[in-house]
Amino acid sequence: MALPDLGTRIESYENLGFSASLTNFHAETSKQAYARLQRLETHLRRFIDEKMTSAFGEDWPRHRLQNNLDEQWVEKKQKAAQEGRKPLPLVYYAAFPDYERVILKRDNYRQVFSKYFCRTGDIRESLRRLYPIRLDIMHSRPITQEDQILLYVEVQRVFNVILPSENGS
Repeated sequence: MALPDLGTRIESYENLGFSASLTNFHAETSKQAYARLQRLETHLRRFIDEKMTSAFGEDWPRHRLQNNLDEQWVEKKQKAAQEGRKPLPLVYYAAFPDYERVILKRDNYRQVFSKYFCRTGDIRESLRRLYPIRLDIMHSRPITQEDQILLYVEVQRVFNVILPSENGS
């Protein structure tokens, strides 16, 4: 369940028993939170692309995505090219919710990602918890210290899977 509103998130954390006294520490700056999120997305895109390419070939987006998602990515890539930007692999034009769509698409999960994420809920929960925080960070809105803790924990959970040798550091 996404909790996009800052006040709603704080209230939700408190209802879950989260004590504000636990978060009385020096806050991570917006710049650090942005960098952490950017690093996550960069590594997650690379992870998805490497695993899907290895399993299905370079043209995997055309054959392994639902609801014309590949066409949306192609449109974004074409627009970026028209604006003179350097082309990137197609997966770099995915929106944050698209990661869940790719990984948890039934056959993609079964054939590729189940060996990395033991339960579909693991990656789904992490991405859904991160999404409202990501929206606030990317739109220069304030986030709470609780959000910062959640950001750190959920990014670390994902990194433990996709970057096991680095352990997310």
